[in-house]
Amino acid sequence: MNRDNAKEIENERENELNDLRSVLKTDSGKRFLQRLINRAAIFQPTYASGANPSDFAFMEGRREMGLFIIGEITQANSDAWIAMQSEHFKKLNALNEKVSHERNNQPNND
Repeated sequence: MNRDNAKEIENERENELNDLRSVLKTDSGKRFLQRLINRAAIFQPTYASGANPSDFAFMEGRREMGLFIIGEITQANSDAWIAMQSEHFKKLNALNEKVSHERNNQPNND
């Protein structure tokens, strides 16, 4: 690889990261990326006994894509993933509190 090709590849990579930085500057962009990561089920096991080998391959491929997205986010902005997770868990906690409140305020049918 010559110097010009290396510089071209480096510039292309920097453009990719700058594109992602632009996405991460918007709330809608962060929400979209979080949805993709959630859909990837990166924290779920990909193997289940009795599962079809093709199911395992599908789940592992989906998980790999989620890990790739997280890697790209952290390369573009090392603090962005932590901030996204913080926001995600705040929303989950608020939803859990709402559900708990609604359950506690239901009439008892006993």
